Amino acid sequence: MHSTKWSATGGFHIGNYRANDTYTGHFNGQISSVQTWNQALTPTEATALSGTPGYLTFPSDNTNYPVQAGCAGTCTPPAWTSRCAKMTFDNGLLSIKQTCAANGTTTFGARQAAPGAVFTLQTDGNLVIYPTAAHTGTPIWASATNGHPGDVLFLRDDGNLVIYGTDGALLWQSNTNNYLDGTALHARANNQYVSADNAGASPLIANRATAGVWETFDKIDLGGGNIALRSHANGLFVTADNAGASPLIANRTTVGQWETFHVVSNADGSISLQAAINGKSITAENTGTSPLIANRDTIGAWEKFDLFGG
Repeated sequence: MHSTKWSATGGFHIGNYRANDTYTGHFNGQISSVQTWNQALTPTEATALSGTPGYLTFPSDNTNYPVQAGCAGTCTPPAWTSRCAKMTFDNGLLSIKQTCAANGTTTFGARQAAPGAVFTLQTDGNLVIYPTAAHTGTPIWASATNGHPGDVLFLRDDGNLVIYGTDGALLWQSNTNNYLDGTALHARANNQYVSADNAGASPLIANRATAGVWETFDKIDLGGGNIALRSHANGLFVTADNAGASPLIANRTTVGQWETFHVVSNADGSISLQAAINGKSITAENTGTSPLIANRDTIGAWEKFDLFGG
């Protein structure tokens, strides 16, 4: 990016350049949605204009982000949401809840007894939580990134809260990155992720605290509320083996009736999966300590899951 001014002697052109008083290098294609500005945009302005999904930006301009005036801890704290995180600020306590490949919460600062706490990204680049909007009193917490005026606070699509300098350098992060490249099943029976254990060689079981390659799947839409699940562990489809009499395992190269599951949306926001081959619901047997199997006629806690990711 050029930040210094110069005097242009020719017309404004897009899609080519001028060399030796000749316009050349014409772009072979189509260009649309062009905007020009008479100044260099800030990172916040550029991000807002780009329409990039899931990114939230906070400029270093001393703006206060408080609990609503008059709330005094009796109303819902303000929240900001990206694809893989929900950030809240509760009168001095900044919280980031992971919502994709993990479900933990990371906090900074501490909730205050007296109302009025704010967080702000100062013009010197420091992210600070103050007990008052006037920034009086001892700071509750700070990122120690002062000395970097013009930096920007991002709540990224992957769930990580970060501070970038004007040169793009990462100055601070919350370490809450939990982007999920695929779909994960989170069992309500034991609050664990379903894993294609042993790189898919073993039956599916809900025994992982976080979701990695073995715990992610491609969700294939088969229409009519039916899906197939292809494991990232080995690239094979999950099957209700032996017509549903054996535990689920990812070992099929094609999708048939054994590999087809119907998605049931439950009233509490969870989902259940019914095997097409026998019409039974999949259960995280024995509170999740045994492999998943399609053998239930009714839906209870063991048969409920949350779907995270795409």
